[in-house]
Amino acid sequence: MSWSRNDGRITVRLNGRLNGRLCVVVLAMAVFIFPALGGAEDGAPAKIDFNLEIRPILSNKCFRCHGFDGKKRKAELRLDTFEGATRDLGGHAAIVPGKPELSGLMERVEHHDPDERMPPPEAKNPISKAGITV
Repeated sequence: MSWSRNDGRITVRLNGRLNGRLCVVVLAMAVFIFPALGGAEDGAPAKIDFNLEIRPILSNKCFRCHGFDGKKRKAELRLDTFEGATRDLGGHAAIVPGKPELSGLMERVEHHDPDERMPPPEAKNPISKAGITV
């Protein structure tokens, strides 16, 4: 590898094949494009995929009482579909996409009162801190 400076430009040569412009393009891609593909490097929240990230947690922790089986469903709350989880429940919703502070589900999952917490303690199937964070 060699460096040279001509007319205010820096040129980099690797084995005589690459010049400075190519290196700048590769460096720019590494710094600006690839991190954007990988997630929230700029501090903005990463986009959450309901079916990939949220639905598996709900399936393991909530569908027993709030799933597809209408006979076993409690509180008329269906969490196995995006539409059911986000439907208007009279001025509030179980899940408000992008706004966990407005989501009734978050309030119930994090509630300090065992009588209000979901899943209920007798289910012996609590949601982990990592699951709540998602």
